[in-house]
Amino acid sequence: MPMARWVRDEVLNQPADFVDFLMNDYLMKNGFKQTERKGEQVWKEGDGYFSMARFLKYSYINGVLHLEAWVGLFRENALKGFAGSLPKKFYRESLEELLRLLHQPIPQNGMDQTGQPVVVQVPDHSGPAVPAMVLGILGIAIGLLIPIIGVILSGIAMSLGQRARNSSKYGIARSAVILGTIGMVISLLNWIGGIILNFLLF
Repeated sequence: MPMARWVRDEVLNQPADFVDFLMNDYLMKNGFKQTERKGEQVWKEGDGYFSMARFLKYSYINGVLHLEAWVGLFRENALKGFAGSLPKKFYRESLEELLRLLHQPIPQNGMDQTGQPVVVQVPDHSGPAVPAMVLGILGIAIGLLIPIIGVILSGIAMSLGQRARNSSKYGIARSAVILGTIGMVISLLNWIGGIILNFLLF
């Protein structure tokens, strides 16, 4: 087994349909699609260019959930390390929250102790998605005029977008990451161009 993968074997002893429900909810919200990679069936999200490619593989046998997660389109990278540290951190935290919610008690009759229907908690971090999109657009627009502010806004947009990729607003969040990346490039090019122009003129 590749050592670059984040691997967990979690003893849940939960009903298989409950585990399938939470796993499918997580995969759908995060935009994962099933694909074949190097001869094994895995779940993949991200193109590896504008947004970091994330991979997930899991199985649930005899009450034990086996998880393998990694990032990187061309080579497997663990969910730690300096390169891409922020998206790795958010991805790892989302998986740890998923494991926590998989342990929530599920009464057999679907009712809690007061006789009310049990509401299953599911992971969702959709709050930053829309603000990230707005900041990404502003980062591009302002980056053409004031590069330093464009860099700041684009950086915040990328950070918030990465966090919201683990949510039901995955599509908006991913767009925010792309816009933030474009805004960052435009702002930096404008900044460097301004420095070169000043040097040539003065």
